[in-house]
Amino acid sequence: MIGVASKSIDITRLPSRVVHETSPNNLIVCTVSVFSGAVLGLSAPGFDQWYLAWVGLVPLILLCSSSKNLKQAFLRGLLFGAGYEMFYLNWIFGLHPLDWLGFNPWQSCLLAFGALFVWAMQQALLVGIFAVFCRLIPMTGSILPEKSGQLWRIPAVMVIPAVWVLWMNKLGNAHFLCGVPWGMLEYSQYKQLFVIQIASIIGGIGIGFLIVAHNALLASLIATYSGSAGFQSLATGCRTKAVMQLGVFIAIVLLAFTLSYRAVCQVNWPANQAVSILQGNVNFNMLLSKQKVINQADIPFLNLISKCSQSLCVGTENALPYDLYAAPQTCKLLADTAKRRKLNIVLGCLHSEENRNFPTTSAPVLPVSNSSRCNSAIAIAADGSALNIYHKRFLVPISEYTPQFFQLLKSAFNLPSQWRVKSLVSGQEPGVFKLSCGSVAPLICVECMSPELAASSVRAGGELLITLGDPSFLHDAMVGRQMIAFNVLRAVENRRFVAFACNTGPSAIIDPAGRIVLQSQHGKVELMSGKVGFNSELTPFCRWFSALVRF
Repeated sequence: MIGVASKSIDITRLPSRVVHETSPNNLIVCTVSVFSGAVLGLSAPGFDQWYLAWVGLVPLILLCSSSKNLKQAFLRGLLFGAGYEMFYLNWIFGLHPLDWLGFNPWQSCLLAFGALFVWAMQQALLVGIFAVFCRLIPMTGSILPEKSGQLWRIPAVMVIPAVWVLWMNKLGNAHFLCGVPWGMLEYSQYKQLFVIQIASIIGGIGIGFLIVAHNALLASLIATYSGSAGFQSLATGCRTKAVMQLGVFIAIVLLAFTLSYRAVCQVNWPANQAVSILQGNVNFNMLLSKQKVINQADIPFLNLISKCSQSLCVGTENALPYDLYAAPQTCKLLADTAKRRKLNIVLGCLHSEENRNFPTTSAPVLPVSNSSRCNSAIAIAADGSALNIYHKRFLVPISEYTPQFFQLLKSAFNLPSQWRVKSLVSGQEPGVFKLSCGSVAPLICVECMSPELAASSVRAGGELLITLGDPSFLHDAMVGRQMIAFNVLRAVENRRFVAFACNTGPSAIIDPAGRIVLQSQHGKVELMSGKVGFNSELTPFCRWFSALVRF
């Protein structure tokens, strides 16, 4: 009989894909995936459970690590993302009721839930692909690369956050892919002034990186203590090392937060410019669907302007829901009001290239790709003259323009011609209104999600950011609160005051430290008066981010 020498095998040296324990029941794992994502969704602005963002990704990371194959990793990521996005985007259900469009209650509920489900699943798909990336890349729980046989394993604390921000914040939600990067983790911290001050250096995207890195180190600690072979790709050599890594990371991050917060406490941004925000609380779509005269829709805003005593007056997106230059009487009324009351007025309107001139003066128009209708903002100076017209650069798929894939589907399935959506044309350049009080840079609606657009407006000379919003087709205040969170990050990144004018509210004035100085109520007509300031200095984030975008 031939004897065979036995040799012990150290499973910790095997590649992570080889070692797996028997997986739990698939139904249980699917339930855990959805539930864990929903818990993380409670960190969203509006729910305001901000601390969950720092631990809520741990289940997803562990689920990816213990997946037997790419298909399983994708499914777990998809379910986790679905739970997360359904909670984060729950305000979309505020489309109900749609009786103003002629739908009965059950049809309205079905359509509203369908819209929520489609957008949530589109974002969940990105989370599923993120899980596949994490499953493909050989990782280690150590902060230094390790060699396992012929395979180098890269530190999870670097790979996971880098893949997350590159994919979820940028590539996966790129505009040409019809992406709308709404549910980013960094916005959960908008009320934590101690945390967000570092955004002037690393941006909101940097805060997102730190959040995901903390989750990765915490997952590594759990994997190391559990001793499970399924988590081996996240485990370190020993428990002490895992604890020390997490402790050192927390200490460094807290030190960075402390230094940036202390620096802000020593800076004073003077707020010496009076501003009034006009919150009309008008659902223009309802007015138009009921065949009312379109000019009736501007009555609330024109009435508010007549009551405005501040030198800077800010209306909302679609404050005048028609082509302003095609309405000479309204143009003359605004010009006369601005001149008589010495008001600088900024408000939203539609604009067509065919109507280029304000009746009282020639107003330069920023270029668009062709002659068509744009979602725009206009400034009327205190002498009654019109300044540059700014055209919205980030259009919302389906709602504001027809994506190419929709045209292909329409052709492939021979859909009737009535199946079409609004097709606006996007602007190409940032806009800056040079008013007598200072230089104002407008953003329209979802553009406040984009650090690129806000930073480009600041680099173009914007000393004050103004965001015009109109979520009037929704009946939920949470969408306004989440837009306030976006504007808080843009204020800190660029160290600018932000005046956010939201048609149905809440509107807000935010200072350069991210403090919400004033906030209006949802669902009310309101003239909110406060003070803002102008700042011309560029932050480190604005400078390096500009170079990165150009690269």
